[in-house]
Formats: sequence, structure tokens, C-alpha cells
Amino acid sequence: MCVCCFLIGGDDGLFKGWDIRQDAAVPIFTSKFYDSTVNVWDKRSMKSPIISEYIDGSGIWRVKWHPKSQEKLLVAAMNSGICTLDLSIDSKKVNSINQFTKHQSLGYGADWNYFGNMDKDIVLSCSFYDKVSYLWESPRL
Repeated sequence: MCVCCFLIGGDDGLFKGWDIRQDAAVPIFTSKFYDSTVNVWDKRSMKSPIISEYIDGSGIWRVKWHPKSQEKLLVAAMNSGICTLDLSIDSKKVNSINQFTKHQSLGYGADWNYFGNMDKDIVLSCSFYDKVSYLWESPRL
């Protein structure tokens, strides 16, 4: 068994955590909710998310960071289909939302292409009830 996370707490009221699988220079992570909200957090300031984006229509099932960019998220948003969010971490906002709407049922799963030509943002997505998969290119800004 490999221990990858370390958590400590003390009488000073501080709680700290480390994940040795992640570069310490990347303090950003996401959370998703069934209220249709995607949040982007900075571990150095956990009072509130630095970006909070509501995606109209349904709960969020899956969120995946782009393999090469810390400012692009792939979101399986059930009734709203599959979306890519182009973020600006520095200015704490969403620059654009691109929706892929060909799925006829719940947008259930999605992942980026980690192999081959990284000059294009290729996505594989699938839907739930009709069991259909699509391979498509996400627009770049």
C-alpha cells in the first residue's frame, strides 16, 4: 500500500493536507455538485471558490482537467450535454463555455485525448440511456 496523502491538525486550529501525487506548484482543484455548479478552488484560500460556474439544466456528473492546460475543463453536465469551460484562473472568471449537444440523453462521461496529436483538443464523450459515444474536437480560443 502506498500512502499518498498526509493530513495534520493542531491546537492552533489549522488543518493542512498534502498530496504527494500533485506538484506543489499547482494548488488548484475542482468540485462539482448536482445543483449544476462547477467550482474551482485554490488550496491556499479555502473560504470560497475562486470561480463558481452554474451550468443550466442539470447536475454535473464528471469534471476533467485538460491534460496540458490548467485553464480548460471538460464537464459532463447530464441534461446540458458535454461542455468545455475556458477559464482564466488569474482573473477568476470563465471566458467561455462551449457545449457539445449531439447526445440525445444524459451527458454521462467525457475525457480528453492523452495520446497522439496534442495540437487539437480531441474529446471522447458518452451518454447514458442511449449508450452512444462521440469523438469530437473542442474549439480552442
